[in-house]
Amino acid sequence: MSETDKKRINILLIEDNPGDVRLIQEMLKDAGATQFELEHANRLSLGLERLTKREFDVILLDLGLPESYGLPTLVNILPRAQKLPIVVLTGSIADEMIGIEAVQKGAQDYLMKEQLDSKVLVRSIRYAIERKRAEEVLRESETRFRTLIQAAPSVIICLSPEGRILEFNPEAEHIYGWKREEVLGQNYFELLITIEIRERVVEDVKKVLNGEPTRGFENPVRGSDGSERFFIWNADRLMDDRGNITGIIAVGQDITERKRIEKEQRKQREHLEYLNGKLTALNKELESFSYSVSHDLSAPLNRIIGFCDILLSDYADKLDQQGKNHLHRVITASQHMVKLIRNMLHLARATRSEMHNETVNLSVLVKLLANELKERQPERQVEFVIAEGLTARGDPGLLQIMLENLLGNAWKFTKMHQNAKIEFGVAQHDGKSVYFLRDNGVGFKMDLADKLFNAFQRLHSSTDFEGTGIGLATARRIIQRHGGQIWAAGEEGKGATFYFTLA
Repeated sequence: MSETDKKRINILLIEDNPGDVRLIQEMLKDAGATQFELEHANRLSLGLERLTKREFDVILLDLGLPESYGLPTLVNILPRAQKLPIVVLTGSIADEMIGIEAVQKGAQDYLMKEQLDSKVLVRSIRYAIERKRAEEVLRESETRFRTLIQAAPSVIICLSPEGRILEFNPEAEHIYGWKREEVLGQNYFELLITIEIRERVVEDVKKVLNGEPTRGFENPVRGSDGSERFFIWNADRLMDDRGNITGIIAVGQDITERKRIEKEQRKQREHLEYLNGKLTALNKELESFSYSVSHDLSAPLNRIIGFCDILLSDYADKLDQQGKNHLHRVITASQHMVKLIRNMLHLARATRSEMHNETVNLSVLVKLLANELKERQPERQVEFVIAEGLTARGDPGLLQIMLENLLGNAWKFTKMHQNAKIEFGVAQHDGKSVYFLRDNGVGFKMDLADKLFNAFQRLHSSTDFEGTGIGLATARRIIQRHGGQIWAAGEEGKGATFYFTLA
């Protein structure tokens, strides 16, 4: 049961014929369940006055009044009764065309008096009320739709099934450079689509009309000034309340900047791929060169060492002390060179080798390395303090090389200390947890700290402390490859602490 069936319907009857008024009153009484309240006005001016004093649900309007006849009667009342349904009353079948014109101008229905009965009257009243309500809902919906289209930041274009432009919002005006009134009714494909893609767009519109909504269709848009931009479109059918296709709506987003960025990124990616290819080739050449250097330099050095040993053992009786000293110095220098070559290769591999990311127990590694150092020089008394359970994510082999260099550095620079102590643990630095390796060795001047991690930089005499000057540089490269940082703090004569992070 509709709302018009449930409540009392207030009717304003504007009719100058007392007999017709009486007839309509009797018909409404015969209607039965529906309750009607009828108020009568015999002139148009009186009817307009009644509209200002109370609310009505429907108007029954005779088009043949003394002061107003025909369609002007409806025209005069419409501005004062915009939200009220109107049923016009005509005198006879001969006046039917006037009734049809009245409906076209804004009335909801018309009735011919000579064919009137209670059922027809009640049906027409109910129909007029429901139709007016539906018209208001549709009008509000269209108003909201138009407001959304006008305010939308996207380009919105509505087309008829034949491709004529029905709607063209402000953003479309801005992009295309055409005014709405200039394009309405124009052929969309001929006016706004370049000939290069016209056939494809026509086919896409056909698919939409056949019920295949378009999502993510990209095409260039050429404005009236000849400029070109790229848009991505979503399109769907427009249908009326009876399910008939009335056209399509297309919503476009400007992706010109995105296209520019994508093109730039593509060029950068291609350039990076080119550079990466060259770098890969160079790395292969460097690997080959490193192997050649290692082999071609180490082999003759080992032969020099071997021949010096032969001279010392087989010709000792023929050499004086100075000659023997010279041979020992040759052997020492050659051994240093071999070690230097080996460390340089370690440095190169720390930079280029493929990484394997695993969970590594740093505490266990430090303990193993400490034991190796003590076995190598059992005469030294060094206290190791190693925190338990310190782990990190990284390459096990590279992390072992890094710790070996840091620990070897601490071991070397504590050799003159009677109560040497080396400590590995974790500390807080700037609110973050960092690993540290601390010793109580000779230390260094803090103004020289920046030189510690440069290859071949030495802060102490090679006669006092052996080494190649590559160990800390190797440690730094390994830590950097893990996304971390390393720095040092120390004081001359009071030891040094090396801090590092691993991402």
